Amino acid sequence: MGVGGSVLGAIQQDTPPHSEILLRIFDEKGNPTSPASFIQAAEEFNRMRSVDRWVINTFFEWLKNNETLVEADDNFCINLSVQSMQDESFCSFLKEKITQSAFPPERLGFEITETAFARDISKIKHLLNEIKALGCKFLLDDFGSGYSSYSYLKKLPVDIIKIDGISVKDMLQDKSSHAMVKSITDVAHFMGKQVIAEFVENEAILIELRNLGVDYAQGYGIGQPAKIENA
Repeated sequence: MGVGGSVLGAIQQDTPPHSEILLRIFDEKGNPTSPASFIQAAEEFNRMRSVDRWVINTFFEWLKNNETLVEADDNFCINLSVQSMQDESFCSFLKEKITQSAFPPERLGFEITETAFARDISKIKHLLNEIKALGCKFLLDDFGSGYSSYSYLKKLPVDIIKIDGISVKDMLQDKSSHAMVKSITDVAHFMGKQVIAEFVENEAILIELRNLGVDYAQGYGIGQPAKIENA
């Protein structure tokens, strides 16, 4: 098990570089494989708290040991599971890691899904506010899918919206998908939030996202996920 990174390409000018920290799983021959089945099993057996803590510990240890590899304007985000967000001890753990690190907290973000909010919105908002008070940002993942709605953007103290890739990858062929991407971008910007588009697979989509004012793009058209050097 290891950690890797996926680059979020900056589309607009004066937008700093941003990378998402990913869990890497290796098969018996040492080759990287999809972590989907591992994560599913961890969720079913109520072990995602341990997985999240391992990823966070590994990432902060990497930051400590590889200061020369980190650029002055690099930003990083880490995924947090529903189980961790519901764990009352997790907030203290995360705050300790952030405050003990020399890395500027304003360049750290934590990615959460709408599912977490559906479970216990008051508890989740408390955790978000506690971590945001340190200077960190929060990202709302897969917006535009499932039960997500604009009411979330008013109720929750998130800073960045990630548009679900299902709409993004079809936006040039499907007018409804294009309208959804544009609408989410416009509303998010009106509320002072940045926008990331997922599943950006080619230059044509990237150009249209830039025209719509989307801030970041993520997908194979930007770059393949890769191992973090020396991690």
